[in-house]
Amino acid sequence: MQKLIVVLGATGKQGGSAVDEFLKDPNYRVRAVTRNPKSPAALNLVAKGAEVVYGELMDADSLIAAVNGAHVVYGVTTDLSVITSSYLYQGTLQLITAALAGPPTWPSSVLRLLQRAFSNLPATWSVRRA
Repeated sequence: MQKLIVVLGATGKQGGSAVDEFLKDPNYRVRAVTRNPKSPAALNLVAKGAEVVYGELMDADSLIAAVNGAHVVYGVTTDLSVITSSYLYQGTLQLITAALAGPPTWPSSVLRLLQRAFSNLPATWSVRRA
C-alpha cells in the first residue's frame, strides 16, 4: 500500500523538487498543496501524477483538509524562533495545528515533536486547535 505524502508549496522550487522526487518512488502517492490548483504549474503536477489540492497557510481548514490521511507532511519552514514574518510564523503554526489534528497512524515521535513545538510558543501567538 502506498503512503500518502503531502507537499506544501508544491508549485515552488523546493516543494516542486520534493514532488518530483516522491513521484518517482512507488512507495508514495503525492498530494501537492498550492494556493492555485488551476495554475499552469499545478496542472503540470496533475499531468505528472500528483493529486493537487488547495491549501493556504492562513486558512487552517484548508490545511487540515490537505493533510487528512497523510503519512508524511513536507512543509518548507524554519525554526519558529527565527521567523520574522508574522505570515510565515502564523502559517507555520497553522500547519502544526493541522498536523496535530492528523491521523493516529503518524509515529508517536512526530506527534511528540509537534507537541514540543507548541509548548515553546510565545503567549502572544494564537493557534487554532482542531
